[in-house]
Amino acid sequence: MELDKKARSIIQEIKGIEEIDVIIWAFIDTKRCSAFPDKKVYGLPNHALEKNIVLRAIHDLGLECKDCAVRAKDWLPYEEFFKEHRGAMDLAMGLYYDIPRCCAETFQERHENRINQLLTVALEEDSKELFEEQEKNSFFDKIIQETVTLISANRLPPGLFLLLGQSYVPRQPHCPKFIEQAKKMSESLVAYLGKERTDEIIKKYGAKVTKIYK
Repeated sequence: MELDKKARSIIQEIKGIEEIDVIIWAFIDTKRCSAFPDKKVYGLPNHALEKNIVLRAIHDLGLECKDCAVRAKDWLPYEEFFKEHRGAMDLAMGLYYDIPRCCAETFQERHENRINQLLTVALEEDSKELFEEQEKNSFFDKIIQETVTLISANRLPPGLFLLLGQSYVPRQPHCPKFIEQAKKMSESLVAYLGKERTDEIIKKYGAKVTKIYK
């Protein structure tokens, strides 16, 4: 990957913040929009980095921080995604946060089916038991559990935690587009932060996911 020297210098100035990964992804175009918390001060090991320094760095990289997200400047606002996909909020949100369309569409379809199933169960006798049983077997839990198991067995790359840890669900564990995006996200972090820092970030996301899906 060919590095932009100016961008590398800017990134080095803020490399210690937790959200450095999503900034790099937006800059490299591997994930052009990600959630970005509104923090007043960003903690670093030996000092505090003021928010205005982070926002200036985002601006200097040609990105924008708006609507609790960091994104490429030419990225459409979330209202446009919701307008285009009216009535399909999960699809609109997935596309806004730039995950593979196939995964966003599958999640929307399965979530709609899930809601319909739960509504049907609610009309049945002993609906409380049936409802609780349905809640224990949600489709996304099964997919994430299977994906985590495959990562732990070294049958899928740990870089998938970069997407899983942000609550994105692949349409199936071996989805090529999901895997390819995670690979590019991981490679961009290595290019600008080095392998050790990248491994720390992946480990952080992995711990977040495996804590829930052991």
